[in-house]
Amino acid sequence: MVSEEIMMRKLQEVGWPSPVTIKCVKFDLNAIVSIIEHSHKVKAFYAELVRWLIESEGKPTFRKVTGIEIDDDIRKAMFGEISSKEAIKNLIDYFAKSAPGQLINFSKTILEEEIANYVKYYVTKNKPPETILCDKLKDNGIYTIALIEDTQEYGPVCKFIINPQGLLQKLVEEPAGTAEFATVSKITEWIISNTSETILFGVDNELEPKKVLLASTSFENKERVLDILNSLMNKIKDRISFDKFYLINVLLGLL
Repeated sequence: MVSEEIMMRKLQEVGWPSPVTIKCVKFDLNAIVSIIEHSHKVKAFYAELVRWLIESEGKPTFRKVTGIEIDDDIRKAMFGEISSKEAIKNLIDYFAKSAPGQLINFSKTILEEEIANYVKYYVTKNKPPETILCDKLKDNGIYTIALIEDTQEYGPVCKFIINPQGLLQKLVEEPAGTAEFATVSKITEWIISNTSETILFGVDNELEPKKVLLASTSFENKERVLDILNSLMNKIKDRISFDKFYLINVLLGLL
């Protein structure tokens, strides 16, 4: 007989719902390149940058900027095929410093709107919404915040998580483990892990389906964070689905 653990793993493999995830990472050159790499039009974008640089500054400058020396590799780069991550980072860094207007214009005309907005944030040195939110959470002593909802199809499921780390990282790595947190939330308002991480539970017992908000914080911030969880629950309790920008706007309004 297949064990419950194996069965849950199989269910996860065939399509366990993934939570909306907002990661708190430093918004630097590595981050913007990673965001650009998620575009379906990334090759066309790189190709436009490479061609403009070669036509405007010449191949010697292109070689100096990217470190790409071989003619065949330069030809491939003109079609957006750049295998070296370091070359890509150097290319984006060069444009951000020496031709910021071109970088913004190319991203606006080629990349998806959301990704183009992040390129503009990077060039103008403005903080993207996620960074602003993460800073606010940190100011309020919150490391991670997440929502578990009891669904008919899968049982307790993590609907969203912001800055997954520590004990609550389990909600992403082992989705079936959300049932453990849902069960604990019925009998206590908070727990302390063996690493001194305080997990708070915000629950509205009248809701159907049941929703549980979780926050990772330090013990001294417990009361303040519980107030935030209760306010957040009032905002989202009738919400069926979530997206990143809705969550950011709601939380920024509470913090």
